Amino acid sequence: MTVLDIRYTQPNDPLLMIQVRGYKRPIKLSDIVLVEGQENYTYFHLKNGERVLCSRTLRLFEDTLLPHCFIRINKSMIINVCHVQEFSLDGTLILKLPNNQWYACSRRRSMGVKKAIISYH
Repeated sequence: MTVLDIRYTQPNDPLLMIQVRGYKRPIKLSDIVLVEGQENYTYFHLKNGERVLCSRTLRLFEDTLLPHCFIRINKSMIINVCHVQEFSLDGTLILKLPNNQWYACSRRRSMGVKKAIISYH
């Protein structure tokens, strides 16, 4: 098993196995709300409010997560489209997630993100 591993223990709810402090931690993809990159570290924000730190870059997770209802909204964030509660397009596309926070989408990515959200919901 590498740093990233998707396991299909349940058909509709795969697990992402990530390296955390020397051991592999399973996280249900459906529990991930936001993946946030900060330099060489990545934080997984879960729907229960927990933040899981992994010492890998966001880029490493991007190719693995994108086929599973995730989309990159800016340089440092990938969101789970399933968890978008509302969005607003007043010049800049902003998205509201379950933690009651709003996140701005980059101009370059806004049309693709908007289409992904509309097609999912």
